[in-house]
Order: sequence, then structure tokens, then C-alpha cells
Amino acid sequence: MPATLVLAYPRGAEVDLAYYTGKHLAIALPALKQAGLKSWRVSKAAAGDHEVIVFLEFDSLASIAALSAPGTEASRNAAAEDLPNYSKLPPVRWVVEEIASEVLVG
Repeated sequence: MPATLVLAYPRGAEVDLAYYTGKHLAIALPALKQAGLKSWRVSKAAAGDHEVIVFLEFDSLASIAALSAPGTEASRNAAAEDLPNYSKLPPVRWVVEEIASEVLVG
């Protein structure tokens, strides 16, 4: 089943979206793609406890687990070390597995 890694930056993180989309993604995406990333979205939350939510979609939970596999430390560290350049707070992370969905057209 498809799975999504959700990164939710809390209110007060003051995420610099220009930096995040212009530079941080260039650091993070190669490793994510190598693990099987199928799509991604960066969204501003309209209300609630989080200000920015990132959705990273993979084919399976195993693909997300591959992000922590031996040999991936350098790319993980590079992405983690970049955090102070775009956010005052780290994101909350959720891994969710899709159970059912439908794409409505028209």
C-alpha cells in the first residue's frame, strides 16, 4: 500500500518557504528519490498547531524505512544540518499507510 512521510512544522517555526523550496529540497530530494519517493507537496496550513506541512509519498512503508538504511547517513545528516537555515523548530514526523482512496475527476 502507498505510504506517506508527513513533516509538520509547528507554529512558531517561522519556516522560510523560499529557502525550503529553493535550496533545502535540492539537498533532501536526491536521497528521497533514491528511496523511492513518488511525489511531494509543501503546504501552508490555514489554521491549527502547524504552519507548514510537507507530504512525501512513497510506494510502501518499506520505501520510507529505506531512508534509515545503512549507507544513507550522509544524506540524512546533510538534510538535518540544514534545518537552522529555514526553520526555528524541527518538524513533527508521522508515517502513514494509505488504506483507501479515490481520485475524483470532474
